Amino acid sequence: MWVWILNLVVYVAVIITYCLVPGHEIIYSMYIPLDVLLNLSKAIYYFYNYFRDVMEKKRQDEVT
Repeated sequence: MWVWILNLVVYVAVIITYCLVPGHEIIYSMYIPLDVLLNLSKAIYYFYNYFRDVMEKKRQDEVT
């Protein structure tokens, strides 16, 4: 859930900055790295939990 909140905060910040800062092309140079970083963070979080669940399932299978 926190990932979606962070995603919303980033998008709101980009929209506010786009409206307030003259030179809108600057926003795109800030937005693209932030968007890449956010999506990379979501992917890392997903795969971390996926592999953690796989390892936990293996451990449970070995016990039973």
